[in-house]
Amino acid sequence: MIRPGSALSKAKQKQQMTVGLNTLIKQAENKIPELKDYINKRDWVGAVAFLENEKSFSNIKPENHQWLAYAYFHNGDYKYNINLSRKAIQIYDDLMKEKEYNKDYHVYKVFLLFKSYQISTNILQ
Repeated sequence: MIRPGSALSKAKQKQQMTVGLNTLIKQAENKIPELKDYINKRDWVGAVAFLENEKSFSNIKPENHQWLAYAYFHNGDYKYNINLSRKAIQIYDDLMKEKEYNKDYHVYKVFLLFKSYQISTNILQ
């Protein structure tokens, strides 16, 4: 029997603490989501928050700008928040100002404008 307070019981406690600490560190590392996690879950609110946070701390990649516009468009209830579509349109406008840009941006922007038109006419009716 190991007496409480003996060197053996203290060593056992230290070992349990380090194992518990390592498990907590691994869980924390596993919990940090990436953009693809949000996209796969179709969590557009989380994707917008992630990309806006990334945008504020570093230079965001051009493909992440596309994802931000996509997430803005799919985020929220458009009947009550048409500003999300406007933000997405603004992002595509910014992307089209570059010298060499993807010509598909025009199609994406037209689709956003058309969807915004549909939403606004439905609200007015």
